[in-house]
Amino acid sequence: MRPRPPSLRFKRRYILVELVPRWYVPDGRDLYPFIIEAICSLFGDTVVAEMQPAVVFCEHGFAIVRCRRGTELKLGTALATVTGTSDRPFTLRGHATSGTILALKRKVQALLTAMEERICTVTGHTCNVCCYDNQKVDVIERGIKGQHLVFLTEQDSEEMECNRNTRWDMTGQ
Repeated sequence: MRPRPPSLRFKRRYILVELVPRWYVPDGRDLYPFIIEAICSLFGDTVVAEMQPAVVFCEHGFAIVRCRRGTELKLGTALATVTGTSDRPFTLRGHATSGTILALKRKVQALLTAMEERICTVTGHTCNVCCYDNQKVDVIERGIKGQHLVFLTEQDSEEMECNRNTRWDMTGQ
């Protein structure tokens, strides 16, 4: 069977969403059923069939979701209602809509440069510290069984040593 010419193909739109917290990145296959469930519960099965959603990219705390042109507003609404997978809670925050994946991947690169990541030692454990442009700081300990957030006290923030010989001020001053 020959492919359809471009004039007969359906136009697509791509939505860039940020996964909050950004350090947790599920696989696109794990994210897809929860997006379908959100669309189905809000708009019904016929809209899901009309929309033809798919997760085409999921890396670095961002995901790109594809849909047919004209349904991107409904998809954006449904993405805002996703609250997590079966094992971890998270939210999806929409950033941009485009007609090409490449334009959204460039936007991801621009957003990633605004994030600064360092390796620090907290109470004897090596952790990744991610500083975001909106003054948010995540401290993540990576171990054999996965990764989890570390919650700091004032004493921990005073003892924290970074590899750049800088002190982290967790009070926001």
